[in-house]
Amino acid sequence: MSQFSWIDYPVSPELGAIAHGPLLLSDSNGYRVGLRYLIAYRKVMDMALTVSASGLKSAELASQFRAIQGPGGLASIAEPEAEFSAWVVSPDLNIYTERSSQNPHTEEGRYVREFSYVINGRPTGTSLEIEYRWPAIGLDRTRVVLEIPAARALDEAIVPI
Repeated sequence: MSQFSWIDYPVSPELGAIAHGPLLLSDSNGYRVGLRYLIAYRKVMDMALTVSASGLKSAELASQFRAIQGPGGLASIAEPEAEFSAWVVSPDLNIYTERSSQNPHTEEGRYVREFSYVINGRPTGTSLEIEYRWPAIGLDRTRVVLEIPAARALDEAIVPI
């Protein structure tokens, strides 16, 4: 069994190293996309991206989701073809991401939605290239290169527990 419920890959007991974040990735058409954090573990990385909007765009962003009744109570989902998507494009990685959407809320007229990703693998170099888009709200495909510490430095910063 894994250390975290959102990681299917077995992870040794450890506190991950901060590889990057926080960072505003884009601010256009009324929408802001930010990297909340990128945490490195020995075999995987955990990444959280946040999308927010204010004013009329806030309502538009919130309308992308519909409430459903699940076993644990109310949840909200987006139609698969209409939702936010992000992926890793670094050529040295043969990995995939697993995504979950969480923490939707409105605060002071701003709607915020966070998306968590597990990246199964780690880059061998000091950069991680990601792309994201949300066509339903007019957020075009955007590519970002994140500069991260070298693998050795990350490994040294990981704390076993």
